Amino acid sequence: MEAVGQLVKSVPLENGLTVFFHSVSKNLPGGRCQLHLLITIPLEIKEGYFQGCESDGTAIEAFRKAGPPEGLCFRQEKVRNFTEESEVENVLGTMCDDFLRASRSYLSKADFEKKSVLRKFMEWKEGEAIRKARELALQASDQGVAPGERGGTAF
Repeated sequence: MEAVGQLVKSVPLENGLTVFFHSVSKNLPGGRCQLHLLITIPLEIKEGYFQGCESDGTAIEAFRKAGPPEGLCFRQEKVRNFTEESEVENVLGTMCDDFLRASRSYLSKADFEKKSVLRKFMEWKEGEAIRKARELALQASDQGVAPGERGGTAF
């Protein structure tokens, strides 16, 4: 996982994962800040997650290769506008604590990582299907064939 901004804190979860809180905040005029908290949990793509999945090994390998170079991760962002510079550290701490209080039980579930990886895989698969269909439609239109037709012209 690529470090972004300043690490505010990291918290280990009961399921072995770790939540990382990074501040990518901006200073605003008048001694104020826009607080931007980036929350990430690195996810490992394990073969066992795909057992019982309808996809073959080539799709899973393509999914691995298509992922971001820093690796797959759960990601959420929180923003708070017009915070006084003197309150930045306090408010960032409160934002982290509020997130953990609201989400920790969900994020700590034993199957959180597996479900997150499978959800991202299914989203990737849908995107690939749309991309391929679009490619075929563009190729067909370049050849003067309406999508679904096998020859002739679209006119």
